[in-house]
Amino acid sequence: MDFNKIFKYAWDLFVKDIVALLVGGLLAGIIGLVTLGILAGPMYGGLVKMVIRRVREKRPAEIGDIFSAMDQFGVLFLTTLVLGILIILGFVLCIIPGILLSTIWMYVIVFIVDKRLSMGDAMSRSKEMVTSVGFGMHLVMVLILGLISGILSITYIGGLVASPFILVVICVMYFIFTGEENLLSGAAAQIGSTYQQSTVSSLEIKKPSTDVAPPVVSVPIPASSSNCEQPQITPSNSRVAHMVCQNCNAKTGGGAFCTECGAPLKSVCSNCKKELVSGARFCPSCGFRIEP
Repeated sequence: MDFNKIFKYAWDLFVKDIVALLVGGLLAGIIGLVTLGILAGPMYGGLVKMVIRRVREKRPAEIGDIFSAMDQFGVLFLTTLVLGILIILGFVLCIIPGILLSTIWMYVIVFIVDKRLSMGDAMSRSKEMVTSVGFGMHLVMVLILGLISGILSITYIGGLVASPFILVVICVMYFIFTGEENLLSGAAAQIGSTYQQSTVSSLEIKKPSTDVAPPVVSVPIPASSSNCEQPQITPSNSRVAHMVCQNCNAKTGGGAFCTECGAPLKSVCSNCKKELVSGARFCPSCGFRIEP
């Protein structure tokens, strides 16, 4: 687990939608408190969907996105209630059980919002991903996030920042460990290119008026050339293929498991059936361009 990479991705995403995330986090906390926790799950589910939409759809976050998970009110309310009771009991008993439960169920809300799973399935998928990637490293991350939350919560403003930032960190880890880091890389590149364009335009240098224009060379055109068609150049990358599941040949855009047959996903080129690296744009065996 590359902690530096995770926090870099998380900070880039957080800064990009900082106003919507901070105001959304504040509203989620207030609404959850006023409704005695009844709407806390759907509100924080909306914050998670806000981050997921930014990564998947490159869609700017809006404050109203905190209400975007209300169609999953039942499962989010029940999950928040059950997980909250179990984790609190774990902390009351000996602290350690609460930390362990927080670790294995780190991705439950994200799985529910992104994959629309039931509470039981989301808890199982979260535990499976934590153990397969490394329970110890996830435990360290939980302790780091707890420390960050504790330090930021010393002040009122810091407390507002802590909750949405931690949700962004968890979403970043989710994308990385489900094999969709290329989406995060694309989001980071978009941030960089936007900054670069604004910097270049602000530092644009005008050419001095003393520049001498290059001489114009006239090329005679045969009379018959007006009746000739321009040659059509067909690039080699016009040949396209798709990334498909090796087991059932279903088209897939990445992830840990095939969405059609459920088999562990090993993506192959639909043209030559050679294995592809996740996020590849061209097949290394046949040269076909891989369309998402």
